[in-house]
Amino acid sequence: PGGWWKPSEKEIMKRRDLRKSHRVVSIDPPGCTDIDDALSVNVIKNETNEIVAYEIGIHIADVCQFVEHDSILDLEARSRGTSVYLADRRLDMLPRVLSEEICSLRQKQDRYAVSVIIRYDANNLKMIKNSIWFGRTIIHSA
Repeated sequence: PGGWWKPSEKEIMKRRDLRKSHRVVSIDPPGCTDIDDALSVNVIKNETNEIVAYEIGIHIADVCQFVEHDSILDLEARSRGTSVYLADRRLDMLPRVLSEEICSLRQKQDRYAVSVIIRYDANNLKMIKNSIWFGRTIIHSA
């Protein structure tokens, strides 16, 4: 599912491309079809190959790319607030074509995300001052 959709080159040019530089993995449970959360960890080395920092990425599916602000779909999604999980079914916040396919951060598929990337010092594991980056990205989940 969702393999039929491909990101546009025009949109890719507007985003930070993490597809080759970051190994991204989902943190949603096995069997989940609306995969909307992912993490990445990069080891940063200096010129002598010593580990100097760890870069942590938090990636959330960018549904805003597909839902126009104040549209009927946007207003309905906002009124629902979240998907609801019951014992025998799920009530989605968004249509399945978005939540399970186009926006789902599926394995081995390029997807739009909103990401936060933070660097931590390898020696003391404290966040490096002014190292937080936030923005729109394109990712490829492992």
